Amino acid sequence: MNSSQVSSVSIAKPTIYTARDFPGYTLQHLKAMYPVSWQEAAQHFGVALPEPNIRQIKQTAIKQKVWDFYPTPQNIIHKMIAVALVRPHHRVLEPSAGSGDLATAIARTGVSNLNCFEINQQLQKALKFQGFNVIGADFLASTPQPIYDRIIANPPFSNNGVANHTQHALKFLNPGGRLVTLAHHYKLKPSQSDKQFFNCLKRHNAKFLNLGSAFQNGDRPTDVPIQLILIDQP
Repeated sequence: MNSSQVSSVSIAKPTIYTARDFPGYTLQHLKAMYPVSWQEAAQHFGVALPEPNIRQIKQTAIKQKVWDFYPTPQNIIHKMIAVALVRPHHRVLEPSAGSGDLATAIARTGVSNLNCFEINQQLQKALKFQGFNVIGADFLASTPQPIYDRIIANPPFSNNGVANHTQHALKFLNPGGRLVTLAHHYKLKPSQSDKQFFNCLKRHNAKFLNLGSAFQNGDRPTDVPIQLILIDQP
């Protein structure tokens, strides 16, 4: 075959298949044929993935009384963002992100570099669908990296959660960084672990703001007195 004959030969175009070419196939079948990810398989075959109902996930978590899941009320979120002095160029960490109320407010400031932790799988699902970067589940089990300009947190309050999360979070702040976290008011006769935490706060020149019963009108109401803690990393 000479060169002129080669040029006249038509090359068949590859066949592009869609879900319509596989009647009766489920997304699981299509995923087996295109083993990259559910999202890419669905996109490749023109199948719409079911969207999780974020509000429903949140309400279910509240109804099931998921451990220490108390969504931050919007008025408190606004106060935390303002106190944190968040700027678009900041690298921000949200160590216990829940269903994403606080993370959403952080993103609205123009921040594009936001990382989250969330231990509950269903709440993780809600965060990921909203596009948040969930880098881990158990924040306390994570290896500290002092790379964040701002850390904004509504940590679990039970099982010494505030003290443990706050002290661990400080290890993630870079020099000049700022931590803003919520805490419950402590008893007049603090435990030994409470005293150790108070010493840590004193060493870091922590500042406090009384928020009263800030969660009384929240999505999961509680009348526990709340305070805001602010720490600046030297």
